[in-house]
Amino acid sequence: MAAFIFLISCKDNRLSDKETTLNGRVLSISAVMPEEELQMRMALTKEDKNIKLTWQDDDQIQLCFVQGAKKIKQAVTVKNISVDRKKAEFDIIVPGEITSGSFDLYGVFGGGGLSDLDPTMAVLPSNAENAVSLTGVQTRKDVMLKFAKTNIEVSNPVASVTFQHIGSLFCVSLKNTGSTSLENIKQARIKASTNNWAYNTGTGGGQYDLVNNTFSPETVSGNYLSFNAAANSLAAGETMTFWAWYPPVPSAIWPQLKLELMKVDDTSLAVSATTKPARTVTTTAGKSFYFYATWDGSQLKFADAAFTPVPSIEELTLTGDLLHAENGSNFIGVVYSKSGTLYYNEVQADGTWSGEVSLGTGTEARVAIDGTDHPHVVFTSADNRIAYLKHNGTSWITISYIVSNNGAACYKPDIAVDSNGFAHITYTDDNGNGDGYRDIMYAVNSSGSFVKTLIYNGRYDYYGGGSSYAEYYDNGSRIAVDGTDNYSIMAHVHVINRAAGWTDHSYGLSLKSNTATGSAITYNVNGSNAFDMEFNGTEIKALYAYTNTNSTSTLTTAGTSITLTNTQNVTTAITPSTLSSNAAAIVIGGNSSSQLFTKYNAVENVYAGVIVKTGTLVTAVHIDGLFYVLYTDNSDGKIKIKKVATSL
Repeated sequence: MAAFIFLISCKDNRLSDKETTLNGRVLSISAVMPEEELQMRMALTKEDKNIKLTWQDDDQIQLCFVQGAKKIKQAVTVKNISVDRKKAEFDIIVPGEITSGSFDLYGVFGGGGLSDLDPTMAVLPSNAENAVSLTGVQTRKDVMLKFAKTNIEVSNPVASVTFQHIGSLFCVSLKNTGSTSLENIKQARIKASTNNWAYNTGTGGGQYDLVNNTFSPETVSGNYLSFNAAANSLAAGETMTFWAWYPPVPSAIWPQLKLELMKVDDTSLAVSATTKPARTVTTTAGKSFYFYATWDGSQLKFADAAFTPVPSIEELTLTGDLLHAENGSNFIGVVYSKSGTLYYNEVQADGTWSGEVSLGTGTEARVAIDGTDHPHVVFTSADNRIAYLKHNGTSWITISYIVSNNGAACYKPDIAVDSNGFAHITYTDDNGNGDGYRDIMYAVNSSGSFVKTLIYNGRYDYYGGGSSYAEYYDNGSRIAVDGTDNYSIMAHVHVINRAAGWTDHSYGLSLKSNTATGSAITYNVNGSNAFDMEFNGTEIKALYAYTNTNSTSTLTTAGTSITLTNTQNVTTAITPSTLSSNAAAIVIGGNSSSQLFTKYNAVENVYAGVIVKTGTLVTAVHIDGLFYVLYTDNSDGKIKIKKVATSL
């Protein structure tokens, strides 16, 4: 938000008892406001970003007296308004139906007043987007205040009550910084990908329970708050403001937000290229929220109060050789190298970098993000160990190392994280099994330290008479962990069978989980490789080459067998790097003759002239429902981000 300003501090503004007249059953109350605080008033006036209210002639407060099953509605008009309109009085007449004992008193100002069917229910404004301006909010009396006082004795009806806010004011300011007029504007929407983060009853029907302090229905908003435009066009250089009053949902934490402009036919005119990051705490009522945005003729962006636009994700760059990236809930974790030193940084959804952190000297870094948005990084250290680092939410923990079982070199690591935040790492050990051949290993730290397991045993067996069998694992391995914390590992394998007078070569993929195994191996044709694996929340997807064809598949387990199903091939000749997927799409990032390549479901796209630096990775990620690829541009050595095209 541009600012989080207290709209009015009402919770300390007490209505103090002035006079009690039992004869006639009239309780006269004076609204007295402390001078040192923002005052509670009933007409809206904007002073900078503070919104002030003043009592107006004929302002009414609706009351509900409750005693047992009795609910009695009453309306009172303020009187004796002071010159500065900070003070006013009103008389409460105790209803004749209440003769003895105690009663509860509830009051509301604004909105639709109290319901005739149940006067303990305050009626929320309908079509709040129709307010358009701050004056419109005032004219409609959308701003709602409430108070409650229980156990007032009929024999001595003395009470002081506290007014509180039910909702907040929202203002969207849009400036046209382009050279031509923006036409066909009907509405602005503050929008999220999830529902019920704020209260929007649309055409009506929403109520607030004054007794239980809850909304009825509990939450209504769709996924946006709407603000109608004062005009359908915005001239170049001009600014348009949109105003409305809405209640925040008390228990909701605002998610990441976008701004959308709607046309007069209710179709989308523009969606912001930048976002407002998710909040970390709930949003309270009684504040004013300001959103600033610019339209430059082609892009809608959030901006600061001076209308300086926030950069979009695609405008961010970073010097370095990209090694890997992975998305969190609203950010992208990036590992890269510069002159042999490894670094970590994060692309924030609001168009900023979090800040560069040095991880140490090494190569082959990979990153995974756990369910609490903490990054885990694995890489090959300068002395050929597997190094592991984790950020715990406050700082990076001390580096841990996985070493060879038999004093050999370890390299080509990959990492996945389970639901408990434990790291599952696969890597190559030049002598993991002690027989002098290259092996694929697996390590997990769920016990507190890394426990290693041999996954694929590289070996050479000589049977005599010229007969032998060999398995070689030369191209590393990839790992994913599913929703039940089972791991799956994929590796390239080269098998050699020899006998007197002949030699057979077979190539392909070996698949293994902690419950099943599988393979895809063919005779005398190489062209196989294991590129990437990930669990997308539903299934494990694999990106690989097999018999010179690049493909994606789902890893399907039946009993103790793993098979590759739902296979989709890539028709463009490419060197693939990584994949990213969700329920709607599977995306591949790579290069074709060094030019950037993406595949979005069936849509393949080569970005002519965008050259990927040799030896760097193209990484596919997705945040906020959109897919991006990160790559190092050969022209300037900078890491860049490009949104993946969903159609040609």
